[in-house]
Amino acid sequence: MNILIVEDDPNLRDLWGAAFRGERHEVRAEGTAQAARKALMTGGFDLILLDAYLGAASGRAVASLATFGNPGCKMVVVAGSAGLSHSSLMGLSPAVVSVLRKPVDIEHLLAVCGHIDPSSGASPA
Repeated sequence: MNILIVEDDPNLRDLWGAAFRGERHEVRAEGTAQAARKALMTGGFDLILLDAYLGAASGRAVASLATFGNPGCKMVVVAGSAGLSHSSLMGLSPAVVSVLRKPVDIEHLLAVCGHIDPSSGASPA
C-alpha cells in the first residue's frame, strides 16, 4: 500500500513510518496540514493515517482534500484528545474507516491498517 502519515509529533511520525516501511509499504510522512495537502496534490495514496489535531490546525481540511483528490483512499483517524466524539471523527470523511485513540499500540495500528483493502469498500475487522 502507498500510505500517507499525517502526524505532528515527530516521534510518532517516525515510529509509525518505520513500522509501515518494515511491513513493506511505501510511506510518505508529513507533520503539518499544509505539507499533507501538498502531498495529496502530488500523489495517490491507498491509506491515510491522519492525526485529528495537527498543532493549531485540524485534520478536517486534510480529510476533505483526501476524499476529493483520492476517492479510493481509505483513512484511519487517530486522536489524542477526547474533544471530538467517535462519531464526529468518523464523519470527517466518507473515507474514514476507523478511529483510534492515543496512545495507540503499534501492533494494533498495524493490524487495523492491515485489514484495509483499498480496492474494496471493506472496513477493518
